Amino acid sequence: MENSSFANISFFEDTGELLNGTGGNQTAMLGKISAIKKQNSVVGSSIMFSMGVFGNVLALIVLQRSPGDQKRKLFYRLVAGLTITDLVGTTSLSPLVIATYVNHLKWIGGIHVCKYFGFMMVFSGVATSTIVCLMAIERLISIRHPYLYYARIRKKHANYFLLSAWTFAASVASLPLIGFGEIVLQYPYTWCFIDYYTDNKTDRGYNCLFAFLELLMITVTVTCNCIVLYTLLLTKMRGLSGRKNSFTDSRTFSGYSRRYAECQMAVLLIGITVVFSSCYLPLIVSVLANCT
Repeated sequence: MENSSFANISFFEDTGELLNGTGGNQTAMLGKISAIKKQNSVVGSSIMFSMGVFGNVLALIVLQRSPGDQKRKLFYRLVAGLTITDLVGTTSLSPLVIATYVNHLKWIGGIHVCKYFGFMMVFSGVATSTIVCLMAIERLISIRHPYLYYARIRKKHANYFLLSAWTFAASVASLPLIGFGEIVLQYPYTWCFIDYYTDNKTDRGYNCLFAFLELLMITVTVTCNCIVLYTLLLTKMRGLSGRKNSFTDSRTFSGYSRRYAECQMAVLLIGITVVFSSCYLPLIVSVLANCT
């Protein structure tokens, strides 16, 4: 299947050569259109790559310069792990896409680089969704079961959670490399991903597994976020209805400060979930639709 993908590139190149010989004006027009599309693609990809690297590096700097009590929170350690994951994915994949555009949409490196690209695509997606899901579960436990959270959960657990997420993502991404699933070159031949149009039952089984896992984690994340949001709103309403004139009480101030911090983390998590789901969910739905 991988060889057929690379054969398709030769077919389109041969077709382009035939078209170029059919007329001078048409050839010139096609050449101009191709040059403009290539330039726009290279510029667009370069801007996205630069903004991705800049945004993630800036986020890491902000997290590093945060107050000590904030850096020690499990949630912000997971945010740092999510940022590192996204930064590694961006720097591992975007340069190959840009190089392929510069090389006139001719894939560089052959099948082995394609397998690497597909592995990193799956790894980045699964790792990101897993970490975001862990962040949502962490917020749910913190809001709904605060005594259990502060008695049992420690900042060192963030390292265990991140290592588990990365190991799980690497395991899922490695399956196509050992025969369960297949990675192929995808249109417009600038990136590689699992072959979700295949008729092979084994490969379709992997596609269904991949899509189901991703959809499950997104569903769990959204559910946890909804419960957290409902709990915070309910707590806010109770606070407004039962509030008295003891604004100078230090315990009252401490409770409001803690509640404000909880709201900040919830808003951040919901924003991350919305951005990630809106970008990633269409691909997952497409994979699931094709494998079923």
